[in-house]
Amino acid sequence: MKVLQDLVQPSKAGKDEVGFTLPHNCRVVETIFYYESDGVKQHQHVQLIGGKAKAAEIYPDDLVATLLRGLLRERHNLRLLGSLEFGPCNDEADIPTDLDMGGDWNEFIDEVSGKPLETSKVEAARAEELDFAERYNLWTAVPIQEAWDVTGKGPISSRWIDLDKGDLDKPNYRSRLVIQEVRHSGIDAIFAATPPLESLRFLLSLQRSLTKKRKHKIMFVDIRRAHWTAKIHRKVYVRLPAGILPEGFCGRLNKAMYGCRDAASCWEAEITDCLTSCGFVPGLGSPVLFVHPSRDLRVSIHGDDLTTLGEESNLLWFKSKLEERYELKFGGLMGPDAHDVKDAMILNRLVHYGDEETTYEADPRHVQILIRALNLEKAKTVTTPGVSRNPDKGAELSGEQLKNYRSLCIRFEGTCTWDV
Repeated sequence: MKVLQDLVQPSKAGKDEVGFTLPHNCRVVETIFYYESDGVKQHQHVQLIGGKAKAAEIYPDDLVATLLRGLLRERHNLRLLGSLEFGPCNDEADIPTDLDMGGDWNEFIDEVSGKPLETSKVEAARAEELDFAERYNLWTAVPIQEAWDVTGKGPISSRWIDLDKGDLDKPNYRSRLVIQEVRHSGIDAIFAATPPLESLRFLLSLQRSLTKKRKHKIMFVDIRRAHWTAKIHRKVYVRLPAGILPEGFCGRLNKAMYGCRDAASCWEAEITDCLTSCGFVPGLGSPVLFVHPSRDLRVSIHGDDLTTLGEESNLLWFKSKLEERYELKFGGLMGPDAHDVKDAMILNRLVHYGDEETTYEADPRHVQILIRALNLEKAKTVTTPGVSRNPDKGAELSGEQLKNYRSLCIRFEGTCTWDV
């Protein structure tokens, strides 16, 4: 069926001239544009020369923005784009490809400080992470189609987070493989307890008081890959970085992977089961503070860091119990004996055990990051920490400025020691 439309004066054409009814057996509709000359219907041919089609080469900015927003939203709805990637693009200029970075520093950056990382050390850290994943049976390789069949969605994306937790003299590279799971609207939040900072100060103070009668020490223990020891109680499928699994496969998690919404709560349940089976009793005010009545042990658990106060024999007993279940990074025993450690870092604070007192201060690396972020490297010191003045408030922060301000405030709180 062919529908004829008048191109000579289309704005004046009546509905009866252009209207039509499709027959029931119609499968294809073809429109022919024509004009009449001496009663003969002829096609109109227009030569697009002389710049008539030049404007068609340019897409209006609003049209481009609308298309990109629609593309992002469609990819987000199809789970092809993680929620963490669903936002503004980076408009910074590309780094010249012929720039000579020198050495082995041109591929990875520190997620916290932004400084370049040595490629060989990052690759070694990632290999160690994958070795732990295999030993802990973190996931089971299954076809991607299983994720769609079970959850109705594709696998959740994952990414590497590379850090240097040391310094220039003693680098300490860590690479974490994290899942990018975000809580969407309509999904209940999942919380896990954290101890108050006062619990650390209390243990440090109590050690000094109790040592006057019986020698007490503080043990620092870090559970390696703590979340990977905790079972996950729901079906979660993750799309792992290229090269880890065969093409067309994803990972069905057996343990709580870093980045899962319930990873912290799964670990809390796991460590609670471990400690209660050893005779510990959880605190009434905080479920991550424990006491062992018969062995006189007190434990504060902050994530995968365990700080324990007690006598040396009981501390070593507790350490052996933990080693039966986990891989530990032992930070030593802090106390008055010559073989005890005198300095330790816990919760981004440097703790020092002296002859007469125990002190702790903020990690100086946070101060260095604040100084660099505020461009104060060449600033001069003053005799007072501040002066009284009423500065102009200026324009309100927005976007990236507000994000950076909040980040600096949180880091500043971590450097303060007024709670001592």
